[in-house]
Amino acid sequence: MKCLSLLAVVLVTLATADVQVLNDKNFEKITQATTGSTTGSWFIKFYAPWCGHCKNVEPHFIETSNKMSADLAEGGNNILLAEVDCTNANSKKTCKRLGVASYPTILLLMQGKMVEYAQKRDAEHMTQFLQQKSDKQTLEDFVDDKDTIKDIPGVPTALGELMKTLKSDLKEMYKYKKNILLATVAFGFVLGWMTKGLMTSVGGKDKEE
Repeated sequence: MKCLSLLAVVLVTLATADVQVLNDKNFEKITQATTGSTTGSWFIKFYAPWCGHCKNVEPHFIETSNKMSADLAEGGNNILLAEVDCTNANSKKTCKRLGVASYPTILLLMQGKMVEYAQKRDAEHMTQFLQQKSDKQTLEDFVDDKDTIKDIPGVPTALGELMKTLKSDLKEMYKYKKNILLATVAFGFVLGWMTKGLMTSVGGKDKEE
C-alpha cells in the first residue's frame, strides 16, 4: 500500500511539473505579460481551491499542459500553461489586476493582450484551441469575437495606487458635500415653507381681531 501511495505521489508530481505556479511576486517576471510575453504565450488558469468547477478542470488542464509540452518539443506552439490561486494572499493583486471575477477563469496572454477562454474546459477542446495557430500569429487568430480581446493592464505602481486612492477619496468627499448641500437646500425649503405657513396663520388671526 505504501509503495502504491508513493507511486501515486510521484505520478502526480510528474503530471503537474509543466504547470507553472504564479503569484504576485513572479507573475510579471516569468510571463513578461505587459512587455509582450517574450518568454512565450501563456494559458493561465485562475482558481480557488474550494471551487468544484476548478477541481473538475484540474486534470484536464494538466493533460493539456503535457500535450502542449510534447507539441513544443516537436517544434509546435510556444504556449506555456500556468495557474494562479486567487485565494492566496500573495496572488490577489494579480487576480484583481486581470479582472478575475469568477473561478475558474482561464486567460490566454499573447503579445501584450489577453482573451478569456470560453470553450469547453476539457483537454481535447483546450488542446485544439491552443494548437490551432502558431505563436507567430496574433491573438485575433484565436477568437471570432475580436471585442473580447483586451490589453493586459500594467503592473500597479505605488504612485498609481496612491493616485487611485486619492481619486476615490475625492469622489467620496464630493458625494458627501453634495449630499450635505442637498440636505441644506431641502431643510431651507421646509423651514421657509413652515415659516410662511406660520406667518400666514398669524396674519389671518390679526385680521380677524
